[in-house]
Amino acid sequence: MCISAPVSFVASAVLFGAGVYALKQVKEKRQYVFASLPLLFSVQQFSEGIIWLSSDYNFFASWQQPFIYVFLSFAEVIWPAAVPISIMLLEKQSLRKNLLISLSSLGLMFSVYIVHCLINYEFGIELRRNHIFYTQSFPDTFKTICGVVYVVNCALSPFLSSHKPIRLLGLVVFASFLVTECLFSDVLISVWCLFAALGSLTIVWTLKQMNNEDKRLGMVL
Repeated sequence: MCISAPVSFVASAVLFGAGVYALKQVKEKRQYVFASLPLLFSVQQFSEGIIWLSSDYNFFASWQQPFIYVFLSFAEVIWPAAVPISIMLLEKQSLRKNLLISLSSLGLMFSVYIVHCLINYEFGIELRRNHIFYTQSFPDTFKTICGVVYVVNCALSPFLSSHKPIRLLGLVVFASFLVTECLFSDVLISVWCLFAALGSLTIVWTLKQMNNEDKRLGMVL
């Protein structure tokens, strides 16, 4: 599989359309963060498209560092907090909600630490097997802990939801992580973000299913 600027830009356009449509499915304010996830992925994929251009054309070379910063801000700062927060806002069962609040708090602390790293340490890219590898000179001390927190918050937090469609979304994201870890572990950030972004297209279906579920419960009550 070869990821390139056209792939990133097409993915960005599809995700933008899906995000707009998802926002139109919103019935309650608490759904807005969850519905906006495809739009956020759209911006992230667009930024990686620019990174590809910067590596291929001298005209875009000066754009590389700013857009690497944008991409990593989404990949490593926004997602560990945004994913559990978006699910927590939808949750009504107290135990599940409290667990998601704990993960959201952990994600926010993780995000603050990564912001510190992005500001104080060098980062860049290398091309490996026609994929982008993001080089980051972050301290080794917390790398394992950060990796576990990241996977739990981004891939496993959906399983805490009482809504079956969200748990199915979690299954898609976690399966994409396992595939990426097995086949593309050296370029995990770039490839998994693309898979997860495409997986977020199911958010449109998830919102529809949740709204239908709430409607059926309202009719019963």
